[in-house]
Amino acid sequence: NGGIEYQPFQKMEFQDIDPPDYFTREVRTAAQMTYSELNRYVANLKQSGFDVTGLMVDLYRKLSFPLVSFIMAIIGVPFSFTTGKKGAFYGIGLCVAVGIFYWSTFELFDKLGGINRLSPFIAAWFPNLIFGCGGVWMMLRVKT
Repeated sequence: NGGIEYQPFQKMEFQDIDPPDYFTREVRTAAQMTYSELNRYVANLKQSGFDVTGLMVDLYRKLSFPLVSFIMAIIGVPFSFTTGKKGAFYGIGLCVAVGIFYWSTFELFDKLGGINRLSPFIAAWFPNLIFGCGGVWMMLRVKT
């Protein structure tokens, strides 16, 4: 038996245990939060002394990501005018390849920002800057 005795009880008080509401608290990712919610969450974590670099990249991406569609349109317009002898599908295929490369660059910069190799602002906005300037440059060179 080992010296342990069974004692019946109706109610027993415990010290140093988590309350029930601790287990019902919802954990949300950065993608599930709005910009203002994520901004508050980052501020709270930063004040507590946590490294918030990855979350800062997510915060800046919430502003930079909506421009991806606009920049892809800027990049795609010059290809629509340059069908030439190769045909329209050549331009469409090239535009899809550029889109995949753009998306890959966007994700690469996100990962580099998340591991502190780039500042969060640069990680979120630089792919848009690179491809946006490239698209504008191509649009200015289109012969109409």
